[in-house]
Amino acid sequence: MIKGKIFQSLSGFYDVHADGKVYRTRARGNFRKRKITPLVGDDVEFQIEDGDKGYILRMLPRKNSLVRPPIANIDQAIVATAATQPEFSSNLLDRQLIALEISHIKPIIYFTKTDLLSTAQRDQLQTVAMGYQAIPYDVIFPEQAFDDSSLDELQTLLAGKENVIMGQTGAGKSTLLNHLAPELNLKTGEISAALNRGKHTTRKVALLQVGTGLIADTPGFSSYDTLDN
Repeated sequence: MIKGKIFQSLSGFYDVHADGKVYRTRARGNFRKRKITPLVGDDVEFQIEDGDKGYILRMLPRKNSLVRPPIANIDQAIVATAATQPEFSSNLLDRQLIALEISHIKPIIYFTKTDLLSTAQRDQLQTVAMGYQAIPYDVIFPEQAFDDSSLDELQTLLAGKENVIMGQTGAGKSTLLNHLAPELNLKTGEISAALNRGKHTTRKVALLQVGTGLIADTPGFSSYDTLDN
């Protein structure tokens, strides 16, 4: 058997990276009976059946996992948090932070769309951000949208780690990733004026190489249950 890591899950197939190669695999038949669901980030043992195809035979122990987004073995989570459009919600942010604390995953709060705030709104939200810093969490509040200073700080925090980016639909997760690694050229969405929500542009969970770290891009959500099933 070969050891590898699941980098992408889509329609019952799992792309496993091992020894510099990518193998398209399926889970063995008894996984479903045993209610075992492989997740992106899982370390697995698999067997090659045909060239670059094979079957996952064994799941290696996880150090942690999240239900939403569904991912395993993560060191840190970038919580992309819109300052506006959609409107900032401390309740939504707190729910995500609680889920990360339960799973022993370090949060990094990155505020997006700060350039769309008025001076008064900006001052008010900066006060809120300072409260999270005092907990203490790593909080990045850009002076300008995706400015070099904030991106450099984030790159330093992500280096050599396995990370996930999560947040509300329309918060700018894919846009942030495109600024961190323009070569990814991820599809980005727009805000629906009727609902003040973003349009879903990421529809799968996938680990991406960004610098010396890995980042999982994940679908957004409009609400968040801490103990989602």
